[in-house]
Amino acid sequence: MKKVFLILTLLPAFSFADNVSFVGADYFRISGYGESADGYQIGIMSVFNGKTSVGLAQIEVSEDGIDVGVTTLSVDYAFGSFDDGSFYAGIGGVDGEGDSEAAFSLGYSKRSGQGLDYDIGLSTVDGETAFGATLRGEIGENGLGWQIGAASDGDVSSQTVGLNFKF
Repeated sequence: MKKVFLILTLLPAFSFADNVSFVGADYFRISGYGESADGYQIGIMSVFNGKTSVGLAQIEVSEDGIDVGVTTLSVDYAFGSFDDGSFYAGIGGVDGEGDSEAAFSLGYSKRSGQGLDYDIGLSTVDGETAFGATLRGEIGENGLGWQIGAASDGDVSSQTVGLNFKF
């Protein structure tokens, strides 16, 4: 289950670009194999020139007095432009409880910070693959936004909902 947790954390936590950045916090829930855990994630993502996206997130999950922390780093490259929506490929790393793994992602995403942004993709960590989707929308014109996401590998699933700020 640990590998699956690592995969699900790599799926876009903050998606959304022509030199735009997002910082946010989400409620995080993971469930599978008859168990579930709740927690939060905080992160930052920046998109440079609509082509390259770099994200860093920290996820903390707790259940029955057991706490698990995971840090993810991802770099995605758009084949078109994240401003309008593009296929992308990404690499990254996941570090949790002293165990580090490389990760790879493929997907389609719009990360402009204007209107509705989205990310649909596959992420693989240590041979385990998960599908995920994230939506982000604006709340007014001050940079505040909402975000909702879900991911699953068929056995374990995660859901997130939260707020972020675009700058």
